[in-house]
Amino acid sequence: MNFVEIKTSELIGSALDYAVAVCEDNVPLNIYGNLIPEFIHKYSTDWEAGGPIIENNNITLIRANNEYKNSEPIPNWFAETDKWVGHGVTSSCNHEQFDPCFMIDEESGYYGTAPLIAAMRCYVACKLGDVVKIPQDLLA
Repeated sequence: MNFVEIKTSELIGSALDYAVAVCEDNVPLNIYGNLIPEFIHKYSTDWEAGGPIIENNNITLIRANNEYKNSEPIPNWFAETDKWVGHGVTSSCNHEQFDPCFMIDEESGYYGTAPLIAAMRCYVACKLGDVVKIPQDLLA
């Protein structure tokens, strides 16, 4: 199996789901040690698979500004976690407990067009880093 390096911020679909499976130590292999792609959980699209990861890893999701393509809005979600040493998830502008104004540290989080995509990218980055190795077949 050939592997290629890809930025975590660019992971999508099966490649993102595979990276999450690596983090979860849940990569499905057959008796010969070959990957079985159809048995990888759909962490980036299925809330039953991705939701517990968000909860267990203190991942915060925030709806960010929309981007536009051909005048159509593309939703943009931002995810970050407090798992990084020395970083709090978010902080209030006035440091008051219930202040709705939050500061986002854009360098410590990940974006996606859906909340699960952003959250799973964030999770993978926290566990594996900003660049990961993915089976080339999953990028097709």
